[in-house]
Amino acid sequence: MSNIENLFSKNEFPWVTPNKHQWDTEKSYPKLSVIVPSYNQDVFLEETLLSIINQNYPDLELIVIDGGSTDNSVSIIKQYETHIAYWVSEKDRGQSHAINKGLEIATGEWVAWMNSDDCYLEGALYYIFNEIDYHQYDFLHGSCSSGISIKNRNCVIQEKNYKKAPFQLLLFFLAVKYIIPSQSVFIRKSILAKSGFIDEHLHYVMDMEWFYRIYKQTDRRFFYKNAICFYRHHVNAKSTKDVDLVKEESKAVAYSKWPDLNVWQRFILKRLIRDEQGLSSFVHYPDNQTIKKAIHTFFKYPVSALYNKHYWSVLKRVVIARS
Repeated sequence: MSNIENLFSKNEFPWVTPNKHQWDTEKSYPKLSVIVPSYNQDVFLEETLLSIINQNYPDLELIVIDGGSTDNSVSIIKQYETHIAYWVSEKDRGQSHAINKGLEIATGEWVAWMNSDDCYLEGALYYIFNEIDYHQYDFLHGSCSSGISIKNRNCVIQEKNYKKAPFQLLLFFLAVKYIIPSQSVFIRKSILAKSGFIDEHLHYVMDMEWFYRIYKQTDRRFFYKNAICFYRHHVNAKSTKDVDLVKEESKAVAYSKWPDLNVWQRFILKRLIRDEQGLSSFVHYPDNQTIKKAIHTFFKYPVSALYNKHYWSVLKRVVIARS
């Protein structure tokens, strides 16, 4: 990636230790384990680590699980190892396995994971453990900002929680509003004795499937609107490179939960997957017969087309282009 230095504002958080939030030295905060799985991400890894370390959280257990990187990652980890409770660099079976290795080691009352190309924003942990009554919950999640850099990001605050029930998590494939950003999640570790760890057979939507199982075990969940984390868009991100594979694995996971669903939920899921597949052939692969195909798609999948903004966006562009 060219001009990589332009992605970082080294006079701003997290490169400069923040003094904005003062932790109450007389207050007891729960131990928090933050797991960073990483493999050949030396370009972004330092900023990720700093975004965690510079929260200045009073009882932090930072765990870095590197998959045997061949770039400069280990040097970066060693540079900050006085702030790291545990780190390892060895070949593993992928991201899901790396996170599970971290979960097995973690001793915190709460656990979180941050991918090595993503970050917390300034004051993230202060907000979670001061502004939220976290004591009464097992699972916290919220909005997430995104972009190519922290400085150049979109802070989209999701005003409504579309993920109140386990079934809604299975609609991951359908729209962004059904996605729980893993960067925003904090989990009480004791609940994992019931839900289990991450399914290592999954490579794209392992978080969605894991959160689904946690949802099934506890309704002590809280949605916060604030965007306290950052998801980075870049060409090598799995969700960017493998969009179709993400959707296919998401649908496969949704169908795997079929026995959990009632008759109405099964009907809805089957129809939404069918319609989404039909709409995708128009939205993502428009051809010279676009207008004709759009009309055909609308009559075949009227409900889904009516509420699909991508459908109308593509149709609008085609109409303008031909006028």
